[in-house]
Amino acid sequence: MGTLHQLPIRGKSSQTSMTTADRLAVALREAVDAEVGQEASFEAREAASLRLSNEAARSCLQSDLQAIADGFADCVEISGRVFRPVECGTVPYHSLCGRLEVTRWVHREVGERNGPTTVPLELAAGLAEHATPALAHRIALGYAKGHMRSCAEDMVADHRSPPSRSTLERIAVALGTSSREHAKRILVHIRRSEGLPEGTVAISLGLDRTSVPMEEDLPADKAPTGRRKKRVKTY
Repeated sequence: MGTLHQLPIRGKSSQTSMTTADRLAVALREAVDAEVGQEASFEAREAASLRLSNEAARSCLQSDLQAIADGFADCVEISGRVFRPVECGTVPYHSLCGRLEVTRWVHREVGERNGPTTVPLELAAGLAEHATPALAHRIALGYAKGHMRSCAEDMVADHRSPPSRSTLERIAVALGTSSREHAKRILVHIRRSEGLPEGTVAISLGLDRTSVPMEEDLPADKAPTGRRKKRVKTY
């Protein structure tokens, strides 16, 4: 066994040469030192780094949403219609980094007495079912692969701060329902953006999990890429 000697870490020679990421790293290291101490194990420092990074991102996201909410005029125009504010309240939104408390106004179309309401903040920030875009995408991806209990466990294992499992389930079901309702409109845009790989000459479709036998003639100057196996049993 060798002997490990810990040497002092060299600092940057000039603060002006530090990038934004470098300055963030220095601030995070100082916060971790204050949280668990310089003599803590790497495991403890890693967990503290992830926890503090989450909290810093959560605070930043909350401030950004509040700035967007405070930036609207008395009346806003949405799809050619004018909406005015009718009620203000503080509402929790959910992110991968934790809960975001934002004070925002609910708007109703001018001239409508008891018509439906809308929240300009959610439209401007791309919030879906009180979830940030990144969390909504993670929930949709997890819901497509399995149940939300597993999705929640994965996010916690990744040192994220997701909402409760029941909240994740509610958001997932609401996102799926909304996607189904707008499927025809969404598919039009998806199909237009799709393209066939270069060199495509045919498309094979299989129904009911059956395979489609295929055989292609190779050009005379092209050798087979693999060795063809001889069948020992008849079909």
